[in-house]
Amino acid sequence: MKKTVAMLEKERKRALIPFFVMCAFIALALALWQFSVPASVMSAVVGVLVNVVCGGRMRKKYVSAYNSVSRGMLLEQTYGGIDFDPSRGFSEKEVASAGIMKPWNGFDSKNGCTCKTGNIAFALADLSLKFPETDEEPPFDGKWTVYRYNLAFRHPVLVRQKGFSAAKVTGNLLSTDIPMQKLHTGNSMFDQSFSVYAGDARSALSVLTPPVMTELMKLREASGGKLAVAMNGNRLWVVLSDRSEAAEPPMFRKVTANRLSDDLAGRLKLITDFAEALQLEKKIWTASDGMSGAEDA
Repeated sequence: MKKTVAMLEKERKRALIPFFVMCAFIALALALWQFSVPASVMSAVVGVLVNVVCGGRMRKKYVSAYNSVSRGMLLEQTYGGIDFDPSRGFSEKEVASAGIMKPWNGFDSKNGCTCKTGNIAFALADLSLKFPETDEEPPFDGKWTVYRYNLAFRHPVLVRQKGFSAAKVTGNLLSTDIPMQKLHTGNSMFDQSFSVYAGDARSALSVLTPPVMTELMKLREASGGKLAVAMNGNRLWVVLSDRSEAAEPPMFRKVTANRLSDDLAGRLKLITDFAEALQLEKKIWTASDGMSGAEDA
């Protein structure tokens, strides 16, 4: 732990060097102002450029390392024995097989982890996608945190929050030939927020019970971003908008072990509470009409 904290503290101080260089150039610019306005302006511009170009890269490296270390520590504390590797995540083939996202032309996944909640094995990773321009939308980039639970479903179900522009707009899942039809759940609040596509309406409604729909709406509100869920083959996929960049670690405060363990706790608690509320080990997820039985974890 001490070595990890020391490494991050070193990265933090290194990332601040361009900022202090900028301050020095601005101080020089103020001193030169009464002698040469052009020289003063040039000094200030050089300082700002150093901070923007060099500082931006170094801060990004520090933030990435900080978030990766925090994620690993928090997962270890929450779930015990885990396999965490910040350099790897889901493969492009795995994400494509989920059938949730639109076709992309740029893919990256990292901060991968495998662990268990109760007896249900699951994996999570960060996902970054680049989407091409279409007739309806300009090109854009997106970041998500993806959770994959090992369960088994006979009929596919896709739940997509309305306005989730990166998600597929139809219910056709890539890894199944079962035709998907749009489904109205009968819950007006839920249907206003989500679009549901199912291979079999009866089995979908046996899964999307009122408590489960309530938890999905809670997760949507608490996560602060768009949400999509796919029950497909032997996987339950949950896709949440990645909010990590909105909570970057402070640059001017010393790195401590306590701060490392606290920074990502809120975001991880969202999905942990959601998984617990779904009661994944109960019969609904392993023996209903919509499922063929849980896989061995």
